Amino acid sequence: MKKTLKIIALLIVFALAYAVYTNYPKLNIISGYAAKNMNSSVFLANRTTEITTNEDNNFTPINQATIEVNTDSKSVEASAFGLLKRKAIYREGLGAVLLTKGYDE
Repeated sequence: MKKTLKIIALLIVFALAYAVYTNYPKLNIISGYAAKNMNSSVFLANRTTEITTNEDNNFTPINQATIEVNTDSKSVEASAFGLLKRKAIYREGLGAVLLTKGYDE
């Protein structure tokens, strides 16, 4: 009985690890799209965060991202399930720019 439970637990751990490994790259897309879209909407189109959240970003899987808007620095950070963060900043004359890894503002 104990051996069967150990095998089942091990299979569950492997299945979970496989799911995380294969879906982790998708988190980059989810958080990047949410950050860039919110930044463009708020700072370029002068829309509110509520309208953008309820109308533009209200579809799966984008609605799973947590979004933080900083009006002082004109930046938006989005996090997909708290695992992967992406940041978009507004540049005058250029628009919303999604920052890449290792980029200093």
